[in-house]
Amino acid sequence: MGLLSRLRTAIDGESSTLWECRNCGVTLSEEAEECPRCGADEIVYYEF
Repeated sequence: MGLLSRLRTAIDGESSTLWECRNCGVTLSEEAEECPRCGADEIVYYEF
């Protein structure tokens, strides 16, 4: 699900969470322990 879809879901009243690598900004799955692109282990999440 892309960022735009997540924002639309948030606007419609359902909560959504976006998981992202803090180093390079790639969107990740909730289960990711490290970024497949850059190898960083700093994963952040944003709740909408």
